[in-house]
Amino acid sequence: MPSEQDGPGEVKSRSGHPKLSRATIVRRKDFTDDLFVQWLGVEGIERPYSIASAAYEPLIELVATVTGVAPYVSMVRQCLHDRATDTGGRAGHVFSVMHGASHCDEFVYDSELRRLSEEHPHVIQYVSSVSRPSAARNAEWNGPVGRINTILEECLERWSPPKEDTVIYLCGNPGMIDDAKARLLPRDWSVAQEQYWQRPKRG
Repeated sequence: MPSEQDGPGEVKSRSGHPKLSRATIVRRKDFTDDLFVQWLGVEGIERPYSIASAAYEPLIELVATVTGVAPYVSMVRQCLHDRATDTGGRAGHVFSVMHGASHCDEFVYDSELRRLSEEHPHVIQYVSSVSRPSAARNAEWNGPVGRINTILEECLERWSPPKEDTVIYLCGNPGMIDDAKARLLPRDWSVAQEQYWQRPKRG
């Protein structure tokens, strides 16, 4: 049934019954013409996006396409919070985060993750890479280049995580996920994944 917007954050059907909880957008930050992050004050909202905010944070921070890093941001924030407050949880975890995008202005969370990796090198290691280094939008970029799945093995060799106690969590484009799994599974890495959409079936 068609639906219509009826007030901030609430969607109602034509019958007048609410389909979702009411949410208030309390903050929005635009990064490119088609990429933004927004923070919602809400209880129990149904949502199709990954959440970047940690469990202890009062606002829900939702992100969508090109931000497959969102689950890791949430995990890292919660881990550092647990360490600071001595509340357990992920306090013993170490994170090695690889973050890829076509253009450097699409990273969104790179500044936060880079800062945290400098402040807490025993907790988080971070690398970001652009896949279109010759694009005009990447003119100022001087970091790693190439799709993340193509530099994955190089980073694993450099970081040397213990294979028996490591899960490689893949999130984002299904092509990246498929290629990374093809590289990792034959080498006996444990892999988990979160995929934003499915590849169309060929028939």
